[in-house]
Amino acid sequence: MPSKPDIFVGRDNVSGEVVQRLISTPNARLAILGPGGFGKTSLALAVMADRQVIQVFRLRFWVPCVEATSVALFLEIVATSMGLTRSSSDRRSDVLDHLRISKDRQVLLLDNFETPWDISGQQNTIESLLGDIVAIPSVSILITTRAYTPPSITSQLKWSEPILPRLDVLSLEAARELFVLQNPLAKGDPCLDELLAEMEYIPLAITLMAKVGLYGDTASQLLTRWRDRRESTKLLDIGNNRLSSVGTSIQLSIDSGVMKSNPEALALLSVLSELPAGAHRDFIPSIAPELVTSRAIVTLLQATLVTVDSIGQVIRVLAPIRVYMRDHYPPTPLGRKALTKAYFSLLEQYAVDATDAKWKEATRRLKPEQSNLEVILLGALLSEDPSNAIDATFRFASFQRHFVCRSDIIQAAIDAARRVDSGSLGKCLDCLGDILIKRGELDIAERCLNEAIQLFQRDNNEIGEAGSLRSLGEVFWMRGQYEEAKLKLQKARFIFKKNGHNIGAAGCIYLLGRTNLVCSQLEAAGVKFNEARLIYQEKEQLIDVAKCDKAIGELLIWQNQLEAAEPILKQARKSFKELEHHQAAAECLYHLGIIFRDFQEYDEAENTLNEARREFEECLTSPWVASCLLSLGTIYKRRRQYPEAEFAFATSLESFMLFGDTDNMAFCFGELGDLFKELHEYAEAEKAFKEAVRLYREIGLPQQAQCNDRALQGVRELMTASED
Repeated sequence: MPSKPDIFVGRDNVSGEVVQRLISTPNARLAILGPGGFGKTSLALAVMADRQVIQVFRLRFWVPCVEATSVALFLEIVATSMGLTRSSSDRRSDVLDHLRISKDRQVLLLDNFETPWDISGQQNTIESLLGDIVAIPSVSILITTRAYTPPSITSQLKWSEPILPRLDVLSLEAARELFVLQNPLAKGDPCLDELLAEMEYIPLAITLMAKVGLYGDTASQLLTRWRDRRESTKLLDIGNNRLSSVGTSIQLSIDSGVMKSNPEALALLSVLSELPAGAHRDFIPSIAPELVTSRAIVTLLQATLVTVDSIGQVIRVLAPIRVYMRDHYPPTPLGRKALTKAYFSLLEQYAVDATDAKWKEATRRLKPEQSNLEVILLGALLSEDPSNAIDATFRFASFQRHFVCRSDIIQAAIDAARRVDSGSLGKCLDCLGDILIKRGELDIAERCLNEAIQLFQRDNNEIGEAGSLRSLGEVFWMRGQYEEAKLKLQKARFIFKKNGHNIGAAGCIYLLGRTNLVCSQLEAAGVKFNEARLIYQEKEQLIDVAKCDKAIGELLIWQNQLEAAEPILKQARKSFKELEHHQAAAECLYHLGIIFRDFQEYDEAENTLNEARREFEECLTSPWVASCLLSLGTIYKRRRQYPEAEFAFATSLESFMLFGDTDNMAFCFGELGDLFKELHEYAEAEKAFKEAVRLYREIGLPQQAQCNDRALQGVRELMTASED
């Protein structure tokens, strides 16, 4: 019996359950099930080394079945493991007689039992032998196997109930501990958790990656290498056996008898390995129309090469297997074509705008497929003829406009459009510009949008030109360049109205209202928000109606009508959540936090703003995360929690500088000036107020500049008084 593994983490609860079941159940029959690399053998050996098991079972036999490729060899391995030196012509009788002689309780650990169970044409013989063994009252068996369900024994003798649940991946905490125990230098590495997620918390993958890291790579460097297609498979192969190579372990499952009995299973596995989010059972026939997919799915489950969700509907391949399949068994050209066609059809059917009646249904159908669609689109955009892929990307980006679409997909569409001289290049650049605006990357967004405008003008596409002008106006608005923003938005509005595009014009009116709002032109802002809302309501643009409601709520906050603003913002948030527009819902929550702050309900305000911050982080909208930090800083300052306030202001200021958000930069400096003044750090306060005054003057906000200038003069008077 090998000793318990030196490093054994994350399985204590399972180990304890197996131990108790084994010692408390006479003639127990237990099976540890799970894919290769999940730690079945380590768990079984830990059970065998448990003090209680040693006390109860005087005889414990470890039978390594991995080499048992014939019935005769299996019997010989069992006999050898039991210490039988006498050899007869009937090894089966030798084994059974030896087990019957002892009256003490004894346990056989049949490790990697899938090997003898898969012997071609001999399953009945193995089943009969196993039945004879468990028929001996003093014998208990524990098997480990790469199987979805335990092998059958006999109709009379069943596995002990309840059957042990299949091994799952490790928790994040256990995965982290496993990695650090084998690679102490990784402790505290900020990229470690992301690397573990890429390994999908599979014990063998984590162990091998930790050993690779011992040669000097940090978690960040390992992550980069893992994402490099040229290196990913090699990283998890540091030997040539199943315990030192994930690839060898996977290949063992591929070469199993159950897989060989159904060649279509490998073809389906190749297709499923292209889909990081897996595929719903109902959709699988569409992505692999040439295969009998129902039977192939059963085969893959039996070989534990795929996993299934808690309700048994989504079939998924884990990351290490996906990488191995990509490099060794990619889909055939026909298989890839069918897969791509299925996802393009899915986009054509469901990629509707948020105003469509099918929006909720579309969101439920497409959001779970997002990572799959990204992989399919990126691959198709690199093909020789990417025309269909460019069109599909537009559908996807249009659907994603209320979320945050991946910029690399749009960049790939731009590259494809340039490569084939497509007339879609302007639309691609416009789309990328919108994404970059959401991410606060304003300089790059401006360049994309200006190029898009030139292309639309060349093609006499006035609607496209107006759309890019509107987005360009938003860029200037976010920078605090409000006069430039007004010019772009007014021009875009004129073009939209000239072409009868009322919804486009409403979008410009809405943004002009926001410009009025930040310039303290509150009455004009209210007129524009209501004008835009009326157009949207007539056209049944539900999301845009909610957007106007949110803006009206913000306006009421500016007018200090907090009680009137609160129900409007709550209703807007409810509408956004119902329409699954998560970022806008988080924005409503942010403004509710501001209301609670101004009501001096600081605990409620802090909780609300932190919740909004988390929602923005999930939406990957960094500018709003910074705004939450800024507002939290004002709360900490009012509570006289000065270190927390300074940290919040400094962190948000750093973000606003990165985004080029001059307005919020100026506000941060003003708040820091007030903070340092309260702390009697007058020199720092002077610097902060001077910078606030400069920035407010730069963006044309004289009232705010005057306010901070008065504060600056007050600080200078205090400095003079303190010197005297």
